[in-house]
Amino acid sequence: MKNILAFTPLCLILSNCTQKEIKENQFILNGKIADQDSGLIILQWGILSFFHSDTSIIDYGNFQFKGFLKEPTRAVIKNDDPSNRIDIYLEPGKMKMNLSKMNFKDFTLTGSKSNEELNVLTTTLQSVSNPDSILIKFVLSNFKSYLTPYYLYDLGYRNKISKDSLKLIFNNLDTTIQNSQYGRITKGFIRGIENTTAGNYATDFNALDIDNTPISLTQFRNKNVVLLDFWASWCVPCRESIPYLKNIYEKYHSQGLEIISVASMDKNREKWQTAIKDDSTSMWYHIANFFQTGETVNEDVTFDYPIGPIPRIILIDRDGRVLGNWVGNTKGNEIDLDKQLDLLLTN
Repeated sequence: MKNILAFTPLCLILSNCTQKEIKENQFILNGKIADQDSGLIILQWGILSFFHSDTSIIDYGNFQFKGFLKEPTRAVIKNDDPSNRIDIYLEPGKMKMNLSKMNFKDFTLTGSKSNEELNVLTTTLQSVSNPDSILIKFVLSNFKSYLTPYYLYDLGYRNKISKDSLKLIFNNLDTTIQNSQYGRITKGFIRGIENTTAGNYATDFNALDIDNTPISLTQFRNKNVVLLDFWASWCVPCRESIPYLKNIYEKYHSQGLEIISVASMDKNREKWQTAIKDDSTSMWYHIANFFQTGETVNEDVTFDYPIGPIPRIILIDRDGRVLGNWVGNTKGNEIDLDKQLDLLLTN
């Protein structure tokens, strides 16, 4: 699924909108920024294929954003000053915001119940020495909150809760929350853990490769050993591992090895394609998940396999079972992978 990344300058409309003027699932954020009469302000919301970025013109200290949401959604509002960046929650309906040019963090936002939840949680986190204990308590006590899957993912990603606890908590969330944007991300993160655990069957995906040709894991089932190589053009260790990958491909391809390189968080499509050409790796398969420009492709891969860290290699046998998961470009990883390939392909 391709992402629509919209950088749309919004004309400032200062008319008094009534509730009837708001369409279904529409939000209107009216804002006022102290000590700044003109300039630009940016609002970004959503994730992956739901990501949007809009820019509003500040007119005599006033600005406005409009958009559409199906659910309360985490967002960022910022300007060209790196220190002026705050997280908020948008909701369908009318909202009002007050900011100060000198300090965005000293803001008020009305009209969003989820943002009120965020304010309470943020205040609590600032007052304790062990914020993770507060976050764990929050996710265990708020199964119907749109904030919960965001913080549940964060706790799991930072290894503050076990995989089993992560799954147990997620499975107890309200169905609506499980199917929310961050609910899907968290569910995918859980699958990503399972898809890198030796002995588990790798989840199939359907994707389009660099030539827009369909590719799936099942097409290799019972025929090939598959090496999934997660990398990016900007990742130095990833590029340094290319000679080793070429070596094993040349050695084992005729015996049934296929490599699928997955570009993860690459800068843009052009950088990705240029790196493949420069590294002369077009002999094996190449797909991407999403780019830093906001373009999202092959969401199955994005949701079902780890986004980072990279480089990462996952080895899958002919039956579709995960045999190993190696992170980083090290000699030890190469030795271990060589042993696995010898066992699989030379006997």
